[in-house]
Amino acid sequence: MSRYIPYILKWDDAPIDISHVFQNEKPAGRHGFVMVKGDKLVFEDGTPARFFGTLFNSGMNFCSHEHAEKVARRLAKFGLNIVRLHQLDSEWALPNIFTFERGPHENATHTLDPRSMERLDYLIYCLKQNGLYLYMDGINYRMFKSGDGVRNAWQLTERAAKPYSIFDPTMIELQKKYNRDLLTHYNPYTGLRYCDDPAVALFAMSTETTMFGTNWTVKIEPYKSELEARFRAWAAENGHTVDQVDLTDRSDPVLRAFFVSLEQAYYTAMRDDLRMNGVRIPLCGDNWGYSVDHLTAQADNQFSDSHSYSYIGDHRRFMNDPISDKKHTLFVSYPFSRLAEKPFFISEWDMPWPNEYRAEAALFMASMASFQGFSGMTVHTYRYGCREEEAVTRRLGRDLVLGNSYYRGTFDTYNDPAKFGLFYHAALIMRRGDVREADQWVKVRLKNHTAYKPNSTASALPALMSGLIYEHKVSMLLDGMPDQGTACIDADEAGEDKAVLVSDTGELVRDLGQSIGTIDTPMTKAAYGFIGGKDIRLDGMAIKAKTDFGTIALSSLTPDPIDRSKNLLLTAVGRAQNTDFRAEPREDGGFRVVDSGKPPILVEAIEAEVRFQTDRRNLRVISIDDEGFITGTVKSWFDGDDFVIAIGQEFAQIYYLIQAQ
Repeated sequence: MSRYIPYILKWDDAPIDISHVFQNEKPAGRHGFVMVKGDKLVFEDGTPARFFGTLFNSGMNFCSHEHAEKVARRLAKFGLNIVRLHQLDSEWALPNIFTFERGPHENATHTLDPRSMERLDYLIYCLKQNGLYLYMDGINYRMFKSGDGVRNAWQLTERAAKPYSIFDPTMIELQKKYNRDLLTHYNPYTGLRYCDDPAVALFAMSTETTMFGTNWTVKIEPYKSELEARFRAWAAENGHTVDQVDLTDRSDPVLRAFFVSLEQAYYTAMRDDLRMNGVRIPLCGDNWGYSVDHLTAQADNQFSDSHSYSYIGDHRRFMNDPISDKKHTLFVSYPFSRLAEKPFFISEWDMPWPNEYRAEAALFMASMASFQGFSGMTVHTYRYGCREEEAVTRRLGRDLVLGNSYYRGTFDTYNDPAKFGLFYHAALIMRRGDVREADQWVKVRLKNHTAYKPNSTASALPALMSGLIYEHKVSMLLDGMPDQGTACIDADEAGEDKAVLVSDTGELVRDLGQSIGTIDTPMTKAAYGFIGGKDIRLDGMAIKAKTDFGTIALSSLTPDPIDRSKNLLLTAVGRAQNTDFRAEPREDGGFRVVDSGKPPILVEAIEAEVRFQTDRRNLRVISIDDEGFITGTVKSWFDGDDFVIAIGQEFAQIYYLIQAQ
């Protein structure tokens, strides 16, 4: 029978601090600016740049000074080293970059509010001091106003006037000004302009904006008529005859080529303006691998980026599927969005609440990203706002403040033990390179017949769906790109269907039949999925779990491998949910939330026997609660060269420190 314990990850602290592993990485920028070298990001001094982090959405970017100090320290303790500052321009949030407080009628978005910028300045300073870099965005959710000179602005109700913002000259000039104002802004706390601060690492010109999105068609006048006229003129210049114009017909190769030219011109204009104003960091066009055409338009940008989620709808209607038994997971689309010979970054990923199998996601994503040689990843999202603790209740005989002790929103991760709770290990995997890059690089040729795909799904690429991305490093070759001597295949090559997927390094295994994934490296070992009742054996480690589902991970917190380390972290996380949460199935196979529940979050205690080989004979295992207190010494013993730990019985927690005495 499952056993659940209350577990509250405090908003302003961490139960365990692993920042000492990266103690030589503070402040951010000490290695110089981030640069592009081949398909990798590196710092100016040659140090590899590998990032693991989160997003701050909307109002979270403009928190109080005290809040900024505490959260920056907290992120460093969990091992994170980058934050994407997202939705700065979101009018629905407060503060935003244009508005600090409601009241006066503001009919333009020309000016960055100085009060908002002061808070953003201090947040950036705090993050930098704690070793966290910044990934900044251009246009996100900006609502253009008539005072901006934008025609019929009141009709452009789609976020950031998508896709009109790609081709309208007025909106393009407004975006250039915003980018200049933001990146040339002087931060009094760092003494540097943003563009002169090496802690500001990356910049994306737009977020999820494309001419190829089926949800964003050009219907509003005079933009529609003007775009039709531009298309006719472009077609004539390029030797095409156009009778009737249908801007929604994305099967038309001439229209698609025109859209590619619009996107290319947009990125070029943004890029040239930024470079002319002293911005030197790597630039991405759009962070969404929507289609091959969209990818083609971004070929001249310095790095690629894309997003992927494992969900349908919002938290009220959702799919409750694990990833351990599937090839087509939230990771599959990323190699499809990655251009050969360019660095790749995942700026949004998530397996959102209330999916009960979230504990699979963090280590799966980090290990796959490291294996593929990606430069970094940020989860969507840390938090949308910065409301602090406010309600008081009683737990375990102690009065505790519970403002952050339950799931409020689909994407908030900061208090999720099933996801954020595993970021210690995910950060080590990604930043330290515990999972090494693939031995073989396979490039997939995208031919003309694959040129338009309505979605960013790799279902159009059978070679990827066959499991190729789990076995080798994969990237895309557009028409005209050289093979450069690496192994190449065509996108329509199906490949062999396999039930067990093994990385060519031997470190990652996904057994789809048993619904188990494993990570087996000298520095980190883990098993995730339906681990209960299975005899899981890794190199120098074995796991026998009674609890049916969960993730068990072991990482060294020293430069030594697990078998010689004197300080290790063992984490065991299963299902996590609000108290009294209830959901019921829907006819389409998904679920509907009946009751979101109440505080506190309950996490399933994993009962298991974990054994690993070690040279250390003086190890002690202590259980650590959500506030960082030692709750007891966990039963452990030696069986030959194996150190054996029985977790989940007495002193059940999710964190266990194994330390030499």
